[in-house]
Formats: sequence, structure tokens, C-alpha cells
Amino acid sequence: MRKLETGKDIQEEELYRFFLLKLGKKYAYSPTKENDYLACFSSLNACITSGNLAAMLKINLPVISPTNLLYDFYDRLLMTLYRFYTLAEFPPIDRMNEISELWFCVPTLLRPLATVFFVLAKSAHPFYDRINLDSILDHYPVHPLELLSFALIAAEKERFTVAQLLRKRYGEIECEGEFARFLVHQIDIYTSVLRQNARHPLRIVIANDLHPLFQLVLRSLAFHLGRHAIDTHAFQKALVYFSVLEECSEPYGVFAAWIVKKPYRGPDLQNPKLQSMVVYLKSNLSLLPDERLAMLMKQVLAHMDQHDAFLSIFVRYEILALVGLTHRYKTAYDYLRMTQIIDKR
Repeated sequence: MRKLETGKDIQEEELYRFFLLKLGKKYAYSPTKENDYLACFSSLNACITSGNLAAMLKINLPVISPTNLLYDFYDRLLMTLYRFYTLAEFPPIDRMNEISELWFCVPTLLRPLATVFFVLAKSAHPFYDRINLDSILDHYPVHPLELLSFALIAAEKERFTVAQLLRKRYGEIECEGEFARFLVHQIDIYTSVLRQNARHPLRIVIANDLHPLFQLVLRSLAFHLGRHAIDTHAFQKALVYFSVLEECSEPYGVFAAWIVKKPYRGPDLQNPKLQSMVVYLKSNLSLLPDERLAMLMKQVLAHMDQHDAFLSIFVRYEILALVGLTHRYKTAYDYLRMTQIIDKR
């Protein structure tokens, strides 16, 4: 008992179990549950690598034992992956960080699926850019889905030679599943559009009857092409790409509204940074340029920190445009000073 009180390790598992029971918890191994989890892992892997996503709905997840801490992480991991591959839903960032930190606990069968999940989260959801992928990508890609994940990252960083090599290796051991085929097609399109620097924007159609995960990938494609257009000052292209995202919920719907200069029409927002942008958009038509400039500086920019590099792109162009209209050049200096403070936070 004195060893436990002083924080020293003890080997008597029964003592740990005793105190867990006092808290209404247990840590119990079950051969039956082990087989249930293994069967579920195999079914998920088969659906995504060699089957179709609709078959995911027929998979029965193991019955959750909320008091058994031994399988607690497996339950959260399975539910996270299941909701992503069926509904294209991302969990709170705390859950993402937990899985990343406990990557060594992720079963081998689920690692390729989880790798795609993390890479698409960072690609498709700008507010997940702070997730640390070091533990997830710190290995030589072997599985086809891992090769696609690495190729996606390389393409978005415009390392096209690396993306092409990974794409070639994937072609040698490609997956038969519909999701992998769809994803590789979008990677090829993205790489082709950026390398050719086409004069006219790509026409992207997101049908309502598409699987939610396919819709997510297409929105991500439009988002990245629109962002690249802004970075290269091809603003007319950016308008076309972001107009595809006007009907989306956060964050894409807010970004689209900001670019096309229209009110946000999506559902209620949860993110305070996006809320400040929506308030600005609603006031945009009723305020004079100098009032809009003050609102940007005091309300929108004040909500940002060093993690919001993407949002700052939009704010920067808006502020510079308003400075040009109002000739309040001191505001440009204040903006630069504030962004330096933000970078140090």
C-alpha cells in the first residue's frame, strides 16, 4: 500500500483491480471479446480495401463494455473509424490527438485505414492542421492505402515527382475497393490540374446521391484547387472552385461565403473563429469600408492564433483590399504587427 501511495510501480494486478472496482471499473481479459474485435477489424479492412463502403453498414461493432478499461480505447477507435467511413464525420480534435498519441495501440489491421483517416482529416478539414502525424507517418509505406495517403500528402505539397513514384508503386499492388479507386482518381486529377496549370478551372460536380465520404473527397479537391488559385492570384478560378462549396456546412461553407462575398447559408456554427467571419459577412453590405476594416482588425483577427494559417490568407487579402480603398495605410502596419504577435503565441 505504501508503494502505491508514493507512486511506485507494483506488480500485484489484483490490487489494481480492487481499486478499479471501487471506481466502478474493471480490467478484464475476455477471449470472446478478443475474437469479436478481431472479426470486426477484418470486416472493416475487407470493406475498405477490397469491397464497397455500403457494406460497412452491415458490420456489427462489438458490444461496448463501458466499465471495462481494457477495451475502452478499441471502442472509441472503432466508432471513430466507423463514423468516418460511413458518414464522413470527424471527431473532436481531442479524440484525434488521443489516437495519434496511442498509435502504438492501434491494431495492425486498422493502421492503414486509420492512416487514410488522419491524412484526409488534415487535408479536408483546415482546423485539423495542428494534428501531429509524425507517429503515423514515421514508417516506410507498404500497404496500398498507406501509399495513397503518402501520395496525397506529396501532391498537396506539390512534390509531384514523389507523388508520381508513390502512385506508380500503388499501381503494382492496388486495392480493389471502390473507395481506393475513387481516391486515386482524385489524386490523379489534382496532380494533373496543378502540373498543367490549365487556363480554365476544372468543373467539379458533387452529386447529392454520392456516398458522404466521396462527397468529402470532392469538397476537399475543390477546396485545395481554390486555395491554390488564391495563392497564385488566380482569383477568377478561386471563385469558381469555392462556389461549389457554397451550400456546405462549416468550415467550407464559411470559406466559400468569404470568397464569393455572399452571406453564409449553412447550419449554426460551433467554431468562434468562423462565427466572427460570418458576423463580418452579414455586416459587410451595411458598413462603410473603414468600418469593415476596423471590424476585421478588432473582431476577426483577434480570434486567430498561429494555427490559423489558412484563415489568415483570406483575412490578409480582405484587409489589403480595404486598405487600398480607405488609404488607411497605418492599418496595414498594425496588421503586420498583430500577425507577428500571433506567430509568437
